[in-house]
Amino acid sequence: MEENTKTYTAEEIDAIDGSLPIYQLLEMDPGNAAILMASGMACITCPAAYMESIEEACVVHGMDPEQVLDDVKYYMKKKYLEEDAADEID
Repeated sequence: MEENTKTYTAEEIDAIDGSLPIYQLLEMDPGNAAILMASGMACITCPAAYMESIEEACVVHGMDPEQVLDDVKYYMKKKYLEEDAADEID
């Protein structure tokens, strides 16, 4: 995967939801793979991961989709926005 040079606004990060396919989340920032794997989704490279949404994958793995999304948004805000913005996650 080539390095992502795009930056994201708070609005774009806040718009990430459970319906987003995993492959798109990984394309946004490959660092999201570590978050998914640390949450218990070790099979993010399998073909099914590219067809499943974040929410679907979380349900299959017995994970709380809202917690995973909170972790992703925290990471993205910390990386792309001012550090204070990461503390303002809803």
